Amino acid sequence: MNETLLVLAMIWYMGAMIFTISILWYYKRQPTDRLPVWGTILIIIFWFVSFPVALIILLIIWIDIQYFSDEGDK
Repeated sequence: MNETLLVLAMIWYMGAMIFTISILWYYKRQPTDRLPVWGTILIIIFWFVSFPVALIILLIIWIDIQYFSDEGDK
């Protein structure tokens, strides 16, 4: 279970980084272009929902490893 949550958290973080880099790269190529409304909505939803969820997943992993693993598991 620990490995699954860790992999999901890493995939979530990489998706956030790729999403941010793609937006920055787009506006570096076309600085006069405006951000469309759908792009703004996606950024707001993505960051304000996914970032806390990724942190909660990492906290759950840490609690599971710290308090619910046997000595033989470490």
